[in-house]
Amino acid sequence: MNVKCNTICAIVTPAGSGGGVGIVRVSGKEAVEVLQKIWKGKSAVSDFESHKMMLGHVVDPKQGDPVDNVLAVIMRAPHSYTGEDVVEISCHGGPLILKRLIQVCVHAGARLAEPGEFTKRAFLNNKMDLTQAEAVADLIAATNEKASCMALDQLDGSLSKQIHTFMDRLTEVRALVEATIDFPEEDIEYIKNDHVKERLQSIAQDLTQLNNTYDEGRLIKDGISVAILGAPNVGKSSLFNQLVGRDRAIIHHEPGTTRDLITETVVWQGLSFHLTDAAGIRDQAGDVETIGIDRAKALLGRADLVVYVKDATCLEESDMKGLNPKQTILCINKIDQFSLSSSGALSLSSSGLTGGSSFLENNKKWLACVQTSATQEIGINDLKEMIVVNALKERSVRSDQEGVIITSARHKAALDQTITSLKQSIHEVNQKQSAEFIALHLNQASDALGHIIGVVTSDDILNQIFSRFCIGK
Repeated sequence: MNVKCNTICAIVTPAGSGGGVGIVRVSGKEAVEVLQKIWKGKSAVSDFESHKMMLGHVVDPKQGDPVDNVLAVIMRAPHSYTGEDVVEISCHGGPLILKRLIQVCVHAGARLAEPGEFTKRAFLNNKMDLTQAEAVADLIAATNEKASCMALDQLDGSLSKQIHTFMDRLTEVRALVEATIDFPEEDIEYIKNDHVKERLQSIAQDLTQLNNTYDEGRLIKDGISVAILGAPNVGKSSLFNQLVGRDRAIIHHEPGTTRDLITETVVWQGLSFHLTDAAGIRDQAGDVETIGIDRAKALLGRADLVVYVKDATCLEESDMKGLNPKQTILCINKIDQFSLSSSGALSLSSSGLTGGSSFLENNKKWLACVQTSATQEIGINDLKEMIVVNALKERSVRSDQEGVIITSARHKAALDQTITSLKQSIHEVNQKQSAEFIALHLNQASDALGHIIGVVTSDDILNQIFSRFCIGK
């Protein structure tokens, strides 16, 4: 597929004055001509070897004023990122210099690139498929090591290879089914003898296994939301500050100090965690505090994980309704107010704890139970460890497809459609429907898979995907 033949340019290094080097990229049929108009050096542009950097100056083509001394390289099509002729100019990284360099490129015949336009051209020129193009944006946006590795894996084509394998398997079955369409009286027997149903069930099972990795992939890519909840004055904000490593939330003995949601992101063991401190949940509160309590309760439906904080001096369960045991870590705080065992742990059956014995028996249903003292910094590392350990619990359903994990809602929606169509085709086989009906659903399944890698896609989908890219990529 050919792209429009205009030439684009953009700064491809981060904005700001901190960088020592800045890079401007020019791509398109006139990229080399643009360089010729602004270049001044010992070697003429016509003498440049592809992929070899040359030293010279950039000058304003209108007035001849020097802009900067630079290194320039030409990457001839198709051996470039976009598959077109590409020029990259490395200059000093000051914002003013980069701005002037872009201006002279525009004066020389280029136009400013749109967000993601370089990568979009790479896709349209078959330098990468759609999953790899999306991985470029994910790699740039990655906020933790695991997300970065996962994006790089997809950029290298891990998901693409799996989808192509599924499409090949599906194509083989489609060929068997469609070969029987001209023999309507015998097609079901042919389909039965070729074990079409068993093949479709195998494909559907493997696709479902891949699809089931989405929850894990989403959390690794986007981060895990952790809500810190509990009654007023149990030490939620103190724990929050300890976990984020600074005094982010106001701490005061007066109940109801925290009114709004306070969120900070931390990275532990290669995963991003979005920690949120919320208002203490209680029945009687003023109007403003009630708004905060409502927001705290709403977190229960959105958080991936809940740390529910209890005051060790009062362990009744009256305030713990509505918690999901499969997503809740119980944190018993303020244990410094009691005598601890030699191991530093608090005996919940101690006579000084209200409801301690019964509470100990009932708290086994939670993901974990951690004892802490935020003021004395006791158990903070244990709490971090429990958050990390349980973050992906119940979600770590990796496929055996060489460890491939899907991270995109778009990919999941396409896999959902593929699996639905496959199940419908299996139903048609069971009902002994004619081959035309079976082939129809198999065709729909194949198209849905094609949407993932961009074999079948619309301009609207492409625009939506590439619009989230930064300019210059």
